[in-house]
Amino acid sequence: MLTAGISAELLTPSVRHRFVQLFGVAARKSVLSWKEVPRDRSQLLMIDQGMADAISSLGNTPCVVAVGNVGSSLLANASWVGRLEVGYTLGDLIDVLDRAAVFLLDWEARQKVIANRAPAPAVEPQAAPTAKQEFLYQLKAWVSMGAPFNNGACIRALALLSR
Repeated sequence: MLTAGISAELLTPSVRHRFVQLFGVAARKSVLSWKEVPRDRSQLLMIDQGMADAISSLGNTPCVVAVGNVGSSLLANASWVGRLEVGYTLGDLIDVLDRAAVFLLDWEARQKVIANRAPAPAVEPQAAPTAKQEFLYQLKAWVSMGAPFNNGACIRALALLSR
């Protein structure tokens, strides 16, 4: 199973206490295997209103989960933003972790494609430029999947993709 890093350093003590209680279960139930890491190595950063005023930048973390009312100006630089209410449940935390996991899986694949792209050769003036198309897909339904893809994590991933 793939592993992703999450940092909860920017949560106030009371919100962090709630997160730690629920994260032990949520990390095992998500599409990705989540583990707590330092902020500079995390793919997902948890932040709440109490700490949002204390920082000026979120760094290069692609995913941010805002707990409560966090100003949108701070979150503008994140590639993906999730939101949780202050009194979130275990199901809410699992849902936001699954959404972040699906984004990260796609984001990492896109980063590899961008890194592997070689610079385009010089185009002759008479040649017509080729139009670049980007296709977006959304699953509308899926068939029953057999082993090893009939576990809860794969079913949750398919459910997220079909939303």
